[in-house]
Amino acid sequence: MDRILAWCKNNAVQLDLGKSELIHLTRRRITDNPAVRLPPGHGQEQVSPTPLRGTLRWLGVELDRKLSFRQHVLRMQAKAMTAANALKMLGGHARGAPPAVMRQAVTACVLPVATYAAEAWWTPGTDRGSKGLASLVDKPLRAAIRAALPAWRTTPSRLLHHTVGIPPARVVLDMVARRSATRMARLDPAHVLTDARLRPCERPTHVQRLWRALPGRPERANPLAYAPWTNPAPPPRPVALGQDREEQTRSFEEWQRTRPPTDMWVFSDGSKKSDGSTGGGWVVRCTGRTIAEGKAGYGRHVEVFDAEARALRAGLQAALNAPGAHLAGNLWACLDNKAVVDLTTGLPRGTSQTTLQGVQSLLHKWRERPQDPTLQAARRAIAAARGEENDGDQANVVWLPGHKGIDGNEAADCLASDGAKTAAAENNRSSLAGMERWVRTMYREDFKCWWEKTSDDLQRPSPLPLPVAGVSKELKLPRAHLARLLAERSGHGDFAEYHQRFHHEDAVLNCVCGARKAPAHFLWCHRTPMPSLLRRWRGRVLAREEVLTTTHGAQALSRWLTATRNERLEDGIRQAWEA
Repeated sequence: MDRILAWCKNNAVQLDLGKSELIHLTRRRITDNPAVRLPPGHGQEQVSPTPLRGTLRWLGVELDRKLSFRQHVLRMQAKAMTAANALKMLGGHARGAPPAVMRQAVTACVLPVATYAAEAWWTPGTDRGSKGLASLVDKPLRAAIRAALPAWRTTPSRLLHHTVGIPPARVVLDMVARRSATRMARLDPAHVLTDARLRPCERPTHVQRLWRALPGRPERANPLAYAPWTNPAPPPRPVALGQDREEQTRSFEEWQRTRPPTDMWVFSDGSKKSDGSTGGGWVVRCTGRTIAEGKAGYGRHVEVFDAEARALRAGLQAALNAPGAHLAGNLWACLDNKAVVDLTTGLPRGTSQTTLQGVQSLLHKWRERPQDPTLQAARRAIAAARGEENDGDQANVVWLPGHKGIDGNEAADCLASDGAKTAAAENNRSSLAGMERWVRTMYREDFKCWWEKTSDDLQRPSPLPLPVAGVSKELKLPRAHLARLLAERSGHGDFAEYHQRFHHEDAVLNCVCGARKAPAHFLWCHRTPMPSLLRRWRGRVLAREEVLTTTHGAQALSRWLTATRNERLEDGIRQAWEA
């Protein structure tokens, strides 16, 4: 406490000790809970601690003595349940807000509250330290999903998760923790979490476990590297962006022919395969000849933008190391990625920041490299004879249209495609954009794995497709139509077996055809009106099982329900008119 007060005095900071709180953090079962005495002259003698079973609230997080976070999760659960119960007023079984809009309300009003500060107590992929806290988060999430969907109260929650596109709490908590780990890579070096991640410890801390949950060796970016009011110069554009691709290609080739033959050209490109592996290639040319080329693989956790930037840096390094670099004139790095060009000539932030800063450093080295004084004087004399200014050799990055037959660009593209097939180096780092894609991919894959493990005993005519972590086409159906689809898929609806199971004595158990009501019975019933609407969808023939298990079948079912409802309304109006 003396050190804290001394620091505040040296930095002209005054504490309001009347609002100060104290809590002792320990895992041991002891009852000691002493107060902290203050030096004289601060208006009060001591700071009283919180009770042994009490909590201290800081930044909206309830901290208890053992850092179990159970009280915090219970408090967030109560707040999320309030929002979930409020959603019940917006939708019923047949009428109410559209299901897609209700899902948006769940993700905006319930999920952020239920998972607030989850990265402080949840480790992705394990139950370490959770002590059943995930089940507490599941309760408001299930209540909100039931309010969003027009389903019977006894409908299995697994089917509701599948339909609404929101996985259970464990998958959501894993995603929240992984996103927090990726955000740590964007913190400045002086941030307290950066120090906690790099501090050596006998046992890994929670912050270190979060960081180690990321694959590979993630790169880092400094958000404070540049002042926000800095305005960089625009990059040179020898190609007009408003033209079509053919005119852009001709403009670049004509501009390239006007450059001196001693200029050095670096063509680079990046590539990504269907399995996610990326690679880059580069070609260095001077006086119409290829003097250097190369390729490299960058692994699966790198995006095309990052591969383009890394290939550009490798190509510029190859140009600087070329034997005739001191004899060459200007350096032109050409690539077909506008974003890389703009950030290279501007202020790189975010993903591949270190790589783009390396590109800027190599461009500066080219301008400052040792040159032959005789050639330099000759270039100045030629420029003076032409009436041009010559302030020395330039080094710029320019954009060109890709895949239009430009020799250097096509050669770099082939090398990049080959580089994506090679293994990444041991010191290869995962990019920030690649980490963000990995978090989204793991979210979808964990959702699918959970569904494959828990969906065996659901009642349905045939297996349902894997769930979609987002807004599916089923959610865009009318609310009454989605209610019929969920009842047919789950068997929880107006069916004979369901009524008998729950002892509904006044229920009608038989169809008008005489058979017992059962899921998917209307697909085979000879009294079903307009059955042709259930057999085709936009020229595609549908099997009977596909009506309840596929997206096309759900849309055909919705069309059939609309048509039969209109027919019943017309029959009712006709009978009323005749009467």
